Amino acid sequence: LTTWPWVEQAVARAIATDYIADRALPLSAWDITLDADRDGPTRDLAKQADIRTILRTNIDTSFDRVGEVLSVRHTIQNPAANQRTVLTLLAVRFGPPGPIGNLTATPSITSIALTWERPLDGQRPTGYEVEWGDSVSYADGSATPSITSYTITGLTTGTRYYIRVRAVNGRGRGSWATVEAVPSAIPARPAAPTVAALSRSELRVSWTAPAANGAAITAYTLQYRVTGTMPWSTVDLGDATSYDLAGLTRHTSYDVQIRATNARGDSDWSPTGTGTTLAADPPSRMAAPTVVRGGANAELDVSWVAPSSTGGPAIASYDLRYQRTGASGWTEITGISGLSRTLTGLASNTGYNVQVRADNGVVVGDWSPSGSATTAPGLPGSPTIALSPLSADSILFQWAPPDNDGGSPITGYRVEYRARSSDDWIEAQVTQANARRFTVSGLRRATLYDGRVSTITAVGDSTPATASTTTHALAPTVPLTLAVSAVAAADGDETRSLTVTWTAPGDNGGVAVTAYTLGYRRTQTPAADWIEVDAGTALTLTIDDLGVRLEYEARVLATNAIGSGPWSAPVTATTAAAVVPARMEAPGVSGIEGDVEGLDVSWEEPPDGGAPITRYQYRYRLADQNPAASWTTRNGGLNLSRRITGLTQGATYEIEVRARNSAGVQ
Repeated sequence: LTTWPWVEQAVARAIATDYIADRALPLSAWDITLDADRDGPTRDLAKQADIRTILRTNIDTSFDRVGEVLSVRHTIQNPAANQRTVLTLLAVRFGPPGPIGNLTATPSITSIALTWERPLDGQRPTGYEVEWGDSVSYADGSATPSITSYTITGLTTGTRYYIRVRAVNGRGRGSWATVEAVPSAIPARPAAPTVAALSRSELRVSWTAPAANGAAITAYTLQYRVTGTMPWSTVDLGDATSYDLAGLTRHTSYDVQIRATNARGDSDWSPTGTGTTLAADPPSRMAAPTVVRGGANAELDVSWVAPSSTGGPAIASYDLRYQRTGASGWTEITGISGLSRTLTGLASNTGYNVQVRADNGVVVGDWSPSGSATTAPGLPGSPTIALSPLSADSILFQWAPPDNDGGSPITGYRVEYRARSSDDWIEAQVTQANARRFTVSGLRRATLYDGRVSTITAVGDSTPATASTTTHALAPTVPLTLAVSAVAAADGDETRSLTVTWTAPGDNGGVAVTAYTLGYRRTQTPAADWIEVDAGTALTLTIDDLGVRLEYEARVLATNAIGSGPWSAPVTATTAAAVVPARMEAPGVSGIEGDVEGLDVSWEEPPDGGAPITRYQYRYRLADQNPAASWTTRNGGLNLSRRITGLTQGATYEIEVRARNSAGVQ
């Protein structure tokens, strides 16, 4: 019964000890009934060998609801012994835990502390499950605490997290309880504010918003005091980051601190910012200055009237600022001693706004309203141009109008050019105002030219816009003085060669020749295909492996970076005639088995000199005779071996061989 903690162990022991173990009769002699329904009928139970199995099985199946309190009466009797016992148990069956209560989330800057109450319904939980995430998928993390609190750490400040918690035990899991929270904290401590004087009684305080730490800043509090005194005066503000303190004492130093507030509370007070009210008031705001065109087209003359109030001290100087009409930035000039100023270096035909203010040496006044004027027309801006070659003798000029016409309509464009090697510009054309291109012809090929275009208005010409390009080159003309000659053949040479020479073209097209190509073929009818050979930049080339005493024709063309020129007219030549065969290698000589007076002689066919070998000759004589000794010469025909007989037994012989063709014999 240990698996049923709701059954009293004492009851189990009583049943086993008092009614089973101490009886002599076996359990099968007992009748056991169970009434598991408060007012229901008694049910007979089958006799079993283990009363614990009976109790566990039948009590378990007798409960329909979690948490039901049930009166269970067991009747155990032995008819033979006339013994009967009735035992009543009070039992409660529990299942999975119920929902937790009062789930609370308390955020800090990177964590959320959770607390909750244990379930009131169901069996006592053995632990809890916690899940969280930045969406309702709760996918960021989980935990299984055993107590009713848990702190989630490592969170992102300012991110909303969705959290759920439920109780668990051995019988199952309760339902989820959910809560949302945003990790946050009180704002960071603000930096010291900036305190600037506005007048003898006003200070402007400004500051930078501190880190909100996850909860938006909703308000600021400002406190100030005369430097070094107490107490502080406090001003509650909205969420603006500046404030003008008024009603202050002239020429007095003040301390100022700022505190930020969000939903989590107040930050610490900032470090102190300090400022001093002015000893004098600023001069009054001046009237708009008078602005008229100056003597040049890029100038404006500005004059103004002193302010109605100096603020106390005398006016020490004036400041002036100006901007193009419609622009956002200003150009400022300070320390002007008089009541006028000429602005120079301005854009022609451009509107300008001008403002002035007075400085009494202590504080400056506000800027005046703007006075405005437009500068006189000036020279136009330069066009944007591009040059490109059209051919070997022409260039295309193209341009776009300038951004600024100087305030006067464009009447045309001036087109000029020159060779880079020349200092003199040549005017090619003055175009109409709507022209955007012009072609200059009659130029030299492969030559670098400078071009320029000026914008023309009634005021004058703009600074020219310049560009450069090079006219196209041409392919080279025909190479000159082509000559072909036969190369003499050495004895035995089987092929022939021709040497071809030429001179450079009369016109290389304006760029260097980069290669020559030689073409040759045998002269015959019909003509054979030309064979082409790259000769590089050389002016001569030898053609090898040609036939003997045959006529060939050759031609050549030149190539440069532009392309290849035409072929030269072909020139013919005949290769060298046949020559005698080459001198042969020493023949092979061997004795004859069974013949002591004979020798076998063999040789290899030599290079034939360009004509077929017609016969071989061999000769022999005794060795070691004087050079004048006579040879015995024999005709070998076209065979490559011979047998010499009738020689002296045991003597040494010298043997030589040679070949003959139509050109003769070696």
